[in-house]
Amino acid sequence: MLFFLVFSLFFGVSQIGFSQFGLERKAAEQKPADEEEDSDQFDLDDYDADEESDDFSPSADSGPKVKGQNGPKLGKSATTTWETGFRLRAVARCRDIVSMITIPMDWPEQKVTIMEEREKTSSNVGRIQRVEHKNGGLLLMVVKFRELAAGQTAEAALVVKVTRHEILPPDPKSIPKLFIPPTNKVPRAYRIYLEKSPNIESTNAQFKKLYTEVTKGIDSDWAKVEAIYNYVRDTIQYNDANKANKGNGALETLKLKQGDCKEMTAVFIAICRAGKIPARTVWVPGHCYVEFYLIDDDGVGYWFPCQVAGTYAFGGIPEMGPVLQKGDNFTFKEFPKEQFRFFDKQIVGDYDGEDEAGQPKREFFNNQL
Repeated sequence: MLFFLVFSLFFGVSQIGFSQFGLERKAAEQKPADEEEDSDQFDLDDYDADEESDDFSPSADSGPKVKGQNGPKLGKSATTTWETGFRLRAVARCRDIVSMITIPMDWPEQKVTIMEEREKTSSNVGRIQRVEHKNGGLLLMVVKFRELAAGQTAEAALVVKVTRHEILPPDPKSIPKLFIPPTNKVPRAYRIYLEKSPNIESTNAQFKKLYTEVTKGIDSDWAKVEAIYNYVRDTIQYNDANKANKGNGALETLKLKQGDCKEMTAVFIAICRAGKIPARTVWVPGHCYVEFYLIDDDGVGYWFPCQVAGTYAFGGIPEMGPVLQKGDNFTFKEFPKEQFRFFDKQIVGDYDGEDEAGQPKREFFNNQL
């Protein structure tokens, strides 16, 4: 029997419910009233030892550029240490098990260093591997087991040090030089951020109409994005009532005129994408915000952050929590019917038995040390 278990990495609740990002920032920060191929990298037989890298390298799908003259800059930094991993005990015999857990990766504003890697098992375990999703934006710790007999246990963990910088807005003199890129000037890796995503129904005509209305009469492309930002903050009242489930989509949130950070973010992104502005979700522990993509008059592209739910932050952000993931539409061969807005951890494999009683007992953990 195939088992498919999904659990929240940071909050111990079901990914099916998407509830981990209903847990918002403290009250002081809350706001009042081209077609891609499916990823094929998670086949059990694809995890060979020679694919493993001992070092993180920056994603090809980069974060905010910080060296260009017209982009955001880096501010102060904070360093934290995290232990991420799992423990597994087989109730019945398990075969061809793959465990996948999201771990922080390098971005221009974030540096990740492996401090310790450990694995412990009473049966054959593959080495801990770190595999980046082909779309960028997501790095997984992957551990595979060919078999665990009933009663056998396994454990794997990484300890990582994360140094995260806040992001400062661009120089005001640069703002007139920034433009919404023509679609043919958007890098191929970023074109997925012009398409719809789970709970971000950006192809709906209502969002195209909203984009036209909100940006009417505005010449500056920077000011157009800021007008969308202000519209969402003024129209959608912050409410974290959906923290126990996956939340509403952008359309339903717009109708209700209330939502939590993931729902308000979905509305902002949907309007941006309807206006051909690349935008994506950035996920940190307990929160999410947005990056939108503009180019300067030399054709250099930059990702700029903004926080739709919380304290006002546009073009820069004081966020110091580790970036877990950038993006909001991930697919995997093992789960052909699934699209993930946020992917944190899963186990897949076969086990003996006719019902859920045969499923292995598992514990995922992510602890700040």
